[in-house]
Amino acid sequence: WHDRYACVVGPAHNGLAAARAMGCGQTRALRPFHEAFELQHVLGKGHFGEVYSAAERASRELYAVRMVDRDNFSLKELVEEGKLWRMVCQAKYIVQWFTIRAEGKTLFVIMERCQCTLAQKLQNCLPWSLQKCVDASIQMLKALAWIHSFRIAHRNIK
Repeated sequence: WHDRYACVVGPAHNGLAAARAMGCGQTRALRPFHEAFELQHVLGKGHFGEVYSAAERASRELYAVRMVDRDNFSLKELVEEGKLWRMVCQAKYIVQWFTIRAEGKTLFVIMERCQCTLAQKLQNCLPWSLQKCVDASIQMLKALAWIHSFRIAHRNIK
């Protein structure tokens, strides 16, 4: 927590490769977050902070970045959230996280960026056929079953 540009590699399927591409896990110093990433717009707001769309400047790859003010949450809460995510993130129906960067009082949780929200998907695909409804429901239920298999009840299913 004391390093100005600390970086923790997450357990995503290709997290190590993605994190190394972002400068994590290397011996050289990391560039400050705002030099390495360009924030674009707010995607949403969660319990731990706002989530932004961000482009990595070097590759132009898009990520979702949750910005967390460490003063608003205890270290214990943040560690517990990380443990839960680590347990469930290997399912293909769960958003992946790649790394966490700490700079000053802010944590930057760098995650997979989905193409759209569920609400956007529902609006863009009207009218929905019965088969599309069944397929979408099965995917959501598989994700929920995966999380529940770890005895976790999610407080905000999207």
